[in-house]
Amino acid sequence: MSHPKFEQVDIRKIPELLIEAQTFKHIETGAKHIHLSTDDYDNGFLVAIRTPPFDNSGVFHILEHTVLCGSKKFPIKSPLQVMANQSVSTFMNAFTGPDWTAFVFCSHNKKDFKNLLEVYLDSVFHARLTPLDFAQEGHRLEFSSLNDQQSPLIRKGVVLNEMKGAMSDPFDSHWEVIKSFLFENSPYTFNSGGEPNEIIHLTHEALLETYNKYYHPSNAVFFTYGSIPAIQHQQWLEELLLSRFNFQKPISPALPQIRYSKPIKKSIGNYLSNTTPSKNNTVSVSFSWLLGDSSSLTDILQAELISYLLLDARDAPVKSLIEKSTHITNLSELSGMDSACRDTIFVIAFDEVNPNDIELLEKDLFNEISEFKNKTFEATSIARALSHIEIERRSIDDAFLPVGVTVMMDMLPSSLYDDSSPLVSDTNYAIKELYQKSLNGNFIQSLLEKMILNNNHRLRLSYQHSENILKEDLKNLQLIKASLSESQKKYILDYPEKVKSYEMLFSKTLIELPKITINDLIKNTPLLASKEIIDDPITLNIGRTNGLVYQQVIIDASKLPLQLQEILKLYSSYLQFFYHSSSLNQVSSACSLDISTSIKVFPNLNKDDGVCIYFVLSGKALERDYKELDNNLDSYFFSAEFKFNEKIQSYLRHAQYEIELNLIQGAHMHTLSAASTVFSHKEHLSHNWYGFSAYRRIKNLNTETCETSNKLKDLIVKFKEIHDFLTEKNNNVHLIASEQFIDKVDLKYYKHWRKNPVTHDKKVSNYQYQCFNQPTSKLWIHPVPVQFCAKVFPTVGVKHPDFTPLLVLGKVLQNGFLNQAIREKEAAYGSGASQEWSVSSFRFYSYRDPRFTDTLNDFDRSIEWFLNEKYDKSILEDAKLRAFVDWSQTSTAIPTLQNIFIEQRAGLSHSVKKNIQSKIESITLEDLKRVVTTYLKPSKGYISVLGGNTIKKEAKLHKFETEEL
Repeated sequence: MSHPKFEQVDIRKIPELLIEAQTFKHIETGAKHIHLSTDDYDNGFLVAIRTPPFDNSGVFHILEHTVLCGSKKFPIKSPLQVMANQSVSTFMNAFTGPDWTAFVFCSHNKKDFKNLLEVYLDSVFHARLTPLDFAQEGHRLEFSSLNDQQSPLIRKGVVLNEMKGAMSDPFDSHWEVIKSFLFENSPYTFNSGGEPNEIIHLTHEALLETYNKYYHPSNAVFFTYGSIPAIQHQQWLEELLLSRFNFQKPISPALPQIRYSKPIKKSIGNYLSNTTPSKNNTVSVSFSWLLGDSSSLTDILQAELISYLLLDARDAPVKSLIEKSTHITNLSELSGMDSACRDTIFVIAFDEVNPNDIELLEKDLFNEISEFKNKTFEATSIARALSHIEIERRSIDDAFLPVGVTVMMDMLPSSLYDDSSPLVSDTNYAIKELYQKSLNGNFIQSLLEKMILNNNHRLRLSYQHSENILKEDLKNLQLIKASLSESQKKYILDYPEKVKSYEMLFSKTLIELPKITINDLIKNTPLLASKEIIDDPITLNIGRTNGLVYQQVIIDASKLPLQLQEILKLYSSYLQFFYHSSSLNQVSSACSLDISTSIKVFPNLNKDDGVCIYFVLSGKALERDYKELDNNLDSYFFSAEFKFNEKIQSYLRHAQYEIELNLIQGAHMHTLSAASTVFSHKEHLSHNWYGFSAYRRIKNLNTETCETSNKLKDLIVKFKEIHDFLTEKNNNVHLIASEQFIDKVDLKYYKHWRKNPVTHDKKVSNYQYQCFNQPTSKLWIHPVPVQFCAKVFPTVGVKHPDFTPLLVLGKVLQNGFLNQAIREKEAAYGSGASQEWSVSSFRFYSYRDPRFTDTLNDFDRSIEWFLNEKYDKSILEDAKLRAFVDWSQTSTAIPTLQNIFIEQRAGLSHSVKKNIQSKIESITLEDLKRVVTTYLKPSKGYISVLGGNTIKKEAKLHKFETEEL
């Protein structure tokens, strides 16, 4: 049933997702509405605008930011930021895609959903877009000393700094270059996020012109998801937005790329900003193809099949090439299939390749694929491949996002390409059809020929990073400064005062945003607990699994000696090289093997002392294969034999490369870990597993093993010690499956995980973490164009009475001071403060930040502001609301349920969470001021910063210890 202003276009069931997809068209504007009807109470909304880029200025990315800076009905600064503080949303965000811009939220509270919808619609379609908003979010010039026109010019802007950070990541930069060559005369040739050296040329006038042309309901698709009926959504859409608009011709979607007549070869050495020069003058080499139409399920499944066979199958030719080759060791993370653009992209990429070996590499790669094409494809290997594909397509709940967000984002791209319904074909039927085709004749061979071997739309790219652009920009700024007129200098000098006046105007604007209060929630937001069945050693949870079963085996590693704890992550990563693959072949060879390992560390709340360290073996499979999954997990773990082989040494180089990539991708968390190692056992381990210390460790190990393999052999001996310890431990099994399937599970099948008690006389460690000597201020130097700053104070654990006031305090400082001072005024991509329960610490942080010591000063100034300044007392109520929501269990995503199970073993039970919630409402300003003066004395904080050589002098001036990474 639809609203009178809408007509129904299509209705389809998606049985594997338990969804009915209903497609409607708004009669007056032509706007498309797709309602995904299901019994999920966490209702979602998404509005997407067709925005195929026409240059590299990042105009659509900057619009994504600036439309959220105030609107016609809500003319206040950052209404969505305010709503984030007084809403119970489970998700709020906006995204710039390759040819679309999306604004999305989810909420389990109907009143809150309507409130958010009203603000979102007005923000997106009635944005104010002032010059000051553009300067803040896009780009601007400032003097490095605000009131001194003799000081050097610098560039600021939230999006500019975001893209500087993004494009300093070799993975992201390489991907953008691939895309630019594969798509000629197409919107996809441009970087929709914006290239830093072209963002700076975008004008406010061009921004307004683009907004007026593209941001119209006729050029939009509206998604809704959940239990609220379509007719209710349509009533709200008509009332709040659509009744005010007439039809406007929509922007034409991107068309499929016209194919090349022959393959192309490109070499890039000076493309992007301040990135790490490749080691030993090596390059990354990628081979990329355009495949089928990403709006066609048949084309996508065929591309996924080819991708799996070439990259992931047990006999994959790329695996074979790496094993045989002497000139490549690393398959890049770029490798795989991507369907975000109109045409599907497939990439095979290698890191750290000698430029002299590129021709040979290409020849060897195509020889391997040709030989692979000529083999006979057995039914079991095809079934295994399609089983893997089906698992991945069913895994919509396999993230920390609400289910609705994942589903809407998956269906978004195809919904923009034409007037048909989104891609909601029955995956089960399509996979069965593909399986039958694959058994007939030379179907797979013909796919390999058509899509890979004889596909002329192919790019070979050799890519090396460069630091030249950052240096060129500094030269340009010097030239710009020399050419400034007096009036232009005055305009730059007046900017801070204009911002201050702008903010004062908003502070006097009495606009009441729709909101709910903590009192609305206390009685109506119970902690959600998934239905649980316990039969030692197994615990079963009922979840929204869409036909999959998820299994975890949790092994307590808390009593490993510290020197073995520090290499536990390396052991976890290397385990794949020690298991006997032949043991896996003894189980159903048609079952896709999808196994991973991880380490979880939490404070031990059961004893209020030390930490709980868990080694976790995880896997997922189709429900019919649940026994095979368990067999595979058992074989993977218990068949391991720790013997030296060449693969291990090759992987060590790849592991160093991966950690180096993650130095930038995870820099925000690494700086927090580095600052906390002095007092936190958990963060000491994290620093050694993932952070700066991990990079140093593996870098040194690589250097040593190049000279002799003895160090690596010694490491393998230690891996064996860890493995012996873990295999003798009793294990806990956690299973998540659908309610319909739980009744079919044979619980006795899992009893083999429960071992006889073993006494670890010599191996048991009663180690208590000791503080290490460490400077209170340290700069880690790495070639990045922006900074990542952290300041951490040791505080108290979850059960301490002061924990809850500290929890609320973090929200107050972030929303009342830090967001405005560091992000809005100074153009850092993000900043905040929080009380971290798992580390018993209070943390200040900023990321992709153009500043350094001034940001650290702002951390301290936020404390002074709170103690001494006058501010709106409603900030406390908003902070309590968000703290309450954060400690509410409203997500049923699979990773959340898995994490909760392990947290509960460490003592973070539902009753502990409930106890924290019960204390939040009574928190007063006096409570917050007391914990500030007790724990947050500026001189007691531990500081860690990741930055480039440009801030080395400033660090020395402020007595920072520095260390080159």
